[in-house]
Amino acid sequence: MIQGPHMVEPDTRKGLIFLYRDADSDLHFCWKDRRRNVIEIDIIVSPNTLEFNRVDSCKTGRIYVLKFRRSPNRLFFWMQYPKYELDDDICSKVNELLLSNSNSDDEYTSSIHSMNTANIRPSDL
Repeated sequence: MIQGPHMVEPDTRKGLIFLYRDADSDLHFCWKDRRRNVIEIDIIVSPNTLEFNRVDSCKTGRIYVLKFRRSPNRLFFWMQYPKYELDDDICSKVNELLLSNSNSDDEYTSSIHSMNTANIRPSDL
């Protein structure tokens, strides 16, 4: 049971966050359910509209938030990649791609390590 205005409840599904560039050169931020192989989140990224950060107030897990700069919307992700020492590098690289939205480094946009998503109640947004 979720209590309090700023709590998230983990989603037990294993997922994968990845970024890719489509045929029109638009950058997409996606989350895919790995078991069903279904993309459930697909956001077309405009430069400087999103940021990806660690939730420092969470001391019980490796929780990250995708913040929309021009709205209160947020998506939370639970990092499950086993090499936690790479978390900061992964986060920095994701932000670099989100902020610049340039065509450089497309090789890296193909996959950004495994993460589980977390649900948040609409009343908490």
